[in-house]
Amino acid sequence: MEIKNYLSKTLDFIIKRLIEILGIIFVIIGILLFLALVSYSADDPNFIYSNDKIINNLLGFKGSVISDFFYNLSA
Repeated sequence: MEIKNYLSKTLDFIIKRLIEILGIIFVIIGILLFLALVSYSADDPNFIYSNDKIINNLLGFKGSVISDFFYNLSA
């Protein structure tokens, strides 16, 4: 019985840590999305019109594409 109790506690511990790690990942993704949207510039290149302009987005080209996608999604 002691082994079942130990395995049950270990499984509970692992599940709780995985949930915490997933939560931290979601927070980081949210912060990065916020930074991409805050630093959005209509002059930045995006996935439709890519050119050799200077990118003003804090996250670079990927941030420019992501923020452009979300701004066009809401329009």
